[in-house]
Amino acid sequence: MNILIAEDDNVSRRLLRGHLERWGHTVTESRDGSEAWDLFVRSTAPAAETVFPVVVIDWMMPVLDGLELIRRIRALTLPRYTYLLMLTAKIEKDDIVRGMDAGADDYLTKPFDKEELRARLQAGQRILDLQAALTQTEKSAAVGRLAVGVAAEISGPIAEVLRSLSELRTDTHSLVDALHPADAPAQVIDVDDPPRPARPPIDAETLRDGLGPRFVAAENKLHRVRELVRSLRDFSRIDEVATKQLSLSALVSETLSMCRPELAEKTLLVHFVPPESLPAVLGHPGKLKRALYNLLSFLIDFTPEHSTLSVTLTSRNNQLLLELAAPTPTLSPDKLPHLFEPFAYVGETTVRSGPPSSAQSGLGLPVAFSIAREHGGSLEAIARRESTILTLTLPPVPST
Repeated sequence: MNILIAEDDNVSRRLLRGHLERWGHTVTESRDGSEAWDLFVRSTAPAAETVFPVVVIDWMMPVLDGLELIRRIRALTLPRYTYLLMLTAKIEKDDIVRGMDAGADDYLTKPFDKEELRARLQAGQRILDLQAALTQTEKSAAVGRLAVGVAAEISGPIAEVLRSLSELRTDTHSLVDALHPADAPAQVIDVDDPPRPARPPIDAETLRDGLGPRFVAAENKLHRVRELVRSLRDFSRIDEVATKQLSLSALVSETLSMCRPELAEKTLLVHFVPPESLPAVLGHPGKLKRALYNLLSFLIDFTPEHSTLSVTLTSRNNQLLLELAAPTPTLSPDKLPHLFEPFAYVGETTVRSGPPSSAQSGLGLPVAFSIAREHGGSLEAIARRESTILTLTLPPVPST
């Protein structure tokens, strides 16, 4: 395992390293809690080469003590569990309880016995293995739910396209028969076709009025399937590209331009004043734009006609904060915790000149959530009166 040691005493640190390396572990040393914190945070970056599943932490250290280091690590949202072993000269029960309450998994009193250290690490390995097995089980269950959702999401558009194609074929035959009545073949029953009622002779005007909408309907359904395939690709992170420094304000403006057709269809206005100066973010431009587009598309679906969406971009607590707010009277507030789950029922969408219809979260918001996490950020949904606020937080590029 890769093990991070946080120990300010040189002798203890060398002794620990010697034991751990003899047992086949890879060791990284730090001389105080602050240095250990920096190393650990760097190990959580998306492109980090070293990840520390185990951290051995001395309680009494300068700058940042072991207790505070444990609290900070536990406060992070991490994709995997980290086993924290606390070293301490404190032997009072209240002190041990404080350490365990802070988030330590186990403790070892100093001076420590090497065989006891080995036993504690083996226990830690078992916990990490069990956690990995549970995570794999959860992933398998999630894949099953995803497969069911994808099948349900695709089956509807495909059925609509097949129905449209069947009607188009019938209309095309009628058109050919009308143009060349003498060549019209005798009616042949296709055993593979479902029985259809007999249709009266069709005139050119009826054909002209009917063909166009059917083609448009079929194209829209196929676009929906293509969008789902793109979301699946993003969800599985197939397309990895190099990161670079980006202006989040520029990305927001570009994404709003992409959404103009959807906004115009429902006569929606957007209030966004690009900030004059904000630090850049480090990320994948295509993925971040995809996340922004998914967030905006979701709000547009749930926003009534002739409403206004508010987009605010600020810097707060050394983070870039993007807030997208819109009135969503048909979005159930109690469903907000499930927005980022694939294909979860969340309420009713509003369609132009029509009644609301039942809606699922699909893959748009889960993809956006995954992209935010991949870039070291977070994504939350908040209900305020009859409005929904989607909040995207991203870390800025550190100033040099």
